[in-house]
Amino acid sequence: MKDKMTNQTISGGFIFLIGMAMFTLLGGNYKKPILFGSIYIIAIIIQLFLMKKIRKGNRSTENKKWVNRAFIFLVITCWVSIFIGLKLLGNLNILWILILFFVGLHFLFFIPANENKK
Repeated sequence: MKDKMTNQTISGGFIFLIGMAMFTLLGGNYKKPILFGSIYIIAIIIQLFLMKKIRKGNRSTENKKWVNRAFIFLVITCWVSIFIGLKLLGNLNILWILILFFVGLHFLFFIPANENKK
C-alpha cells in the first residue's frame, strides 16, 4: 500500500513556492507585486487542493480550529496592513514590513495546531 504525503511535506512545498515568489520582489519589483501575489494565490490553491486529496489521516477538530484562526488572522491583518501602509502613511516599505510581520506572527498559531497530544 502506497503511503500518502504528510501535512508537513505539503506545507514544505508550499513554503518553497512562496520562497520562489519572493524572488520576484527583488530589484525594486516590490512596487509592483502583481507577479508575487499571483504566485502566492496559485501556491495557496495548490496547497489546499493537495491537503484535501493526499492528506495522511484526518485532522482533529482542534487542529482545524487553529488553522482556521491562523488563516482568518492573516487575512484580517493583511487588510489592516494595506489600510495603514498605503491609506494612512502612503508608504510601500511600511506596507511590506507590516505584511511580513503579520505573516511571521500567523505561524505561531500552528504551534498548538501541530502539537502531539497523547
